[in-house]
Amino acid sequence: MPAQVSASADYVSSYFWRGFDLNPLRKPVIQPAFGFPVGQTGLYLDVWGSFSFEGKELFETDLTLSYTYEGWDNVIVTGGIIHYGWYLAKNFSFTKDTSHEIFFNVLLPSMALQPSLTLYYDFTNGDGLYLSLAGEHSFSLSKTVGARLSADIGFNGGQWLPEDADPGFSDANFGIDFVFSMDRFEIVPFIRLTSVLMEALGKKSHIWYGVSVRYSFND
Repeated sequence: MPAQVSASADYVSSYFWRGFDLNPLRKPVIQPAFGFPVGQTGLYLDVWGSFSFEGKELFETDLTLSYTYEGWDNVIVTGGIIHYGWYLAKNFSFTKDTSHEIFFNVLLPSMALQPSLTLYYDFTNGDGLYLSLAGEHSFSLSKTVGARLSADIGFNGGQWLPEDADPGFSDANFGIDFVFSMDRFEIVPFIRLTSVLMEALGKKSHIWYGVSVRYSFND
């Protein structure tokens, strides 16, 4: 499948990431993104941002460079590198307010629930491993409306954890999306249940919601 140039924006009630509550006051968050292929190299660049109404200290900008290989039957492999930046942090410095990780994903698109396994390794400030096992099921409600059920569970091997916290399963997430397709636009209202499984992260379950708007520039 050819890589697409796309732009999107999400409006969400909370921001949970791998079991970490990154929006504790529950004020809304806007998360725009823009993705495009890098020439004919097979590489894809994604620029993503998170803007919290709680304050600029929580603003985040991520750059992801990835490569996807689809040459095998029923297996899609993606690998890449992610740059995380909190550029509006007080007294910003690249040493303490950016981080980097590599990732490797294997997806089995022809199997039931389309299982995927992703390994992330942060080699700077996060300094640790995170594994995610995920699956999803999509179905049509009409010609222009679809629904998607998703679930994933994460294992934190020490990434961003306090020094006295043991590795373990950190979070489980369940979601339902309703996909409204209109030419090149997709409008996707969604709801999520995040169960934080680690005491070190504040063991608790949270329901949050949002809407995503995506536009594809490809014909």
